[in-house]
Amino acid sequence: MNDVQLNALVWFAVFSAAGWVALVKGLRRRRALRDREERERGRATGTIVEIAQSKKGRARPVVEFTAEGAVYRQACASGNPAALPVGTSVEVRYDPDAPERFHLEREKAPRSGGGLMLAGVCWIVICALLATGVSTLRGRVGLDLRSAVRGLHITDFTGLFRRSGGGDGDERDGDYRYAPDGKYFAVVTAYTGGEESVTVPFVLGERVVSGLAPGAYSRCDTLVHVIVPAVIHDIPAACFTGCVRLREVELREGVQSIQTHAFDMCPSLTRVVLPASLERIADDAFPGDCKAAFEVIEGSAAERYCRDKGFEMSVSPAE
Repeated sequence: MNDVQLNALVWFAVFSAAGWVALVKGLRRRRALRDREERERGRATGTIVEIAQSKKGRARPVVEFTAEGAVYRQACASGNPAALPVGTSVEVRYDPDAPERFHLEREKAPRSGGGLMLAGVCWIVICALLATGVSTLRGRVGLDLRSAVRGLHITDFTGLFRRSGGGDGDERDGDYRYAPDGKYFAVVTAYTGGEESVTVPFVLGERVVSGLAPGAYSRCDTLVHVIVPAVIHDIPAACFTGCVRLREVELREGVQSIQTHAFDMCPSLTRVVLPASLERIADDAFPGDCKAAFEVIEGSAAERYCRDKGFEMSVSPAE
């Protein structure tokens, strides 16, 4: 189950609660009516002998009837005194095991609960249809956004680097493409895997990773969580541009700079950890409307950057 489906399920559970309550109440009323009909099997003819006042000051007709060889004289649970004057003959239905439990045939029958049940079922169905529609729509919008991002030519966006995917002369190691950097080092040029959580590797092709190329992780629509270790000192231009599902970014102590548009077009960002080692962050490294919660160190360049941009942040004391 993906996030869109989970959100739709939670939405359905919350808003359909009223429908479930109505359905349960309707079922209880229907059961109570059925139990009453099964219980009150006895029939007798009675007479209204007086109009009594209840403790709450309400007038109630008093009926006298004979049941199971005994005479009962009791106020009706309901009944209109104006329609049941003294001397009126009435039909009584009672419980043979307890005749004091009775009702008049002419009393308004208690509600069966059918209306509540119907209303509850209708409301639940409406909520289910709306939740399904919202889930489908949001999934469709997300798919369209990912498709649009895949089709972007990042070079047209920044003019600073080649399109993600690596060059013809790059070498491959698993889900990564890299370019040799001297005899012992390598620069990551592209990530082609589909993992949700990724840590920038330390070694590729028996070479130590020394850096990232511009756009190395751009348009990776499966990426949700990324960790950049201390061996990477610079996050180059548009390195993670277009990672539409990217939520969490953790830059470890040792990363020193973040270049222009590094995290642009990442609408799902919710948490970004910036170390005290950061010395430079491009003004447009993150989108201006970024809603992520930044975790920074007190007195660091990252704290000043977030304060200037008005980003939400939590500040930890310097060690």
